[in-house]
Formats: sequence, C-alpha cells, structure tokens
Amino acid sequence: MKIIAIGGGEIGRPGYPVETTKIDKEIIALSGKKIPRVLFIPTASGDSNGYTEVFNKYFGKRLGCKTDVLYLKKKN
Repeated sequence: MKIIAIGGGEIGRPGYPVETTKIDKEIIALSGKKIPRVLFIPTASGDSNGYTEVFNKYFGKRLGCKTDVLYLKKKN
C-alpha cells in the first residue's frame, strides 16, 4: 500500500484555474493502479459540500480515480 498526502493547490473551483494537474497525474501514476483510490479530508474548508463536489469531479470524473471523503467536522 502507498499513501501520499498532499495539501494546497487549486483543483478547479468555479472562477479558479486548475493548478495541480501535472503533480496530481504523477501521484496517480505512482499508485500503479488502473483506478486508484483517493481520499479527501475537507476539514480546512469546513467540510464544504461544494469543495467536495469539485474534488469528486476533478479526481473522479477527470482523472479517473475512485474517490471517497472523510468528514471530521460535520455529521452525515
């Protein structure tokens, strides 16, 4: 198992350009998986649903990962 933790950088919120595609693709390649799993912990954004949607769209739909979210502040 490989765990790579990252933080920061823009992934395409409305009105902002994506900044991290090159490094994100490199990290995905390091996984060695056809469909890598990516976990988002949105605590810094107050567990924002909007930011979670952006994450799922970017990593899930655009980069082909299986995404999951771990909320630490709000109850689901």
